[in-house]
Amino acid sequence: MINSLPAVRAQSPRAWCWTFDYLSDGRMSTNRPGRRPDLRDASAPQPANSASLTWSDARLLGYGPMDETHEEFYRVTFELLTCDETQVQRALDAVETHALEHFNQEDAWMRDTAFPPRECHIQEHASVLQSLNQVKELIHGGLADASLARNFAMFLFEWFPGHADYLDSALAAWMSKRMHGGQSVVVRRSLRQDEGHTTRQSRDGTI
Repeated sequence: MINSLPAVRAQSPRAWCWTFDYLSDGRMSTNRPGRRPDLRDASAPQPANSASLTWSDARLLGYGPMDETHEEFYRVTFELLTCDETQVQRALDAVETHALEHFNQEDAWMRDTAFPPRECHIQEHASVLQSLNQVKELIHGGLADASLARNFAMFLFEWFPGHADYLDSALAAWMSKRMHGGQSVVVRRSLRQDEGHTTRQSRDGTI
């Protein structure tokens, strides 16, 4: 096991972009951007913790293809977080496959539709993929173990809510307007057990 990991830094062209580094003990360090505008609907349900490790309807942005991809992100990242030495290679491969499809899809949307503020968004995707590639190389080369992969998964869970709330939410609204001629409409539901019956609630009341 090596004592020092090479630094990974993705220089950001925008003040709100994140940069990522490895510390000497293998932990991930993030250089947080200045405070991003809060674009999430204030009346919408919120996760109890913005760094929650589970998907919920409070994370919906209103553009179906994007929301489905984000739900899968939580699934594969949680599998990486809980992997052991026998599972780490498979879990990393699953995250890589997902991340490539996820980011390439969003990058294509932005480029194909000339989405104006795309530079920072695409840069953050590239930075995450760069860090993921380094994690894979270190583990595949026997220079790190599953603990590095689990640490990387926690970094992803820390990074993603802010990325989605600011960058993805703007793209979701843009894509919805282009496809449907208006802003995205988000229907979120909470599930509760009431005397053995499940009740679904939208933002506007009970369904």
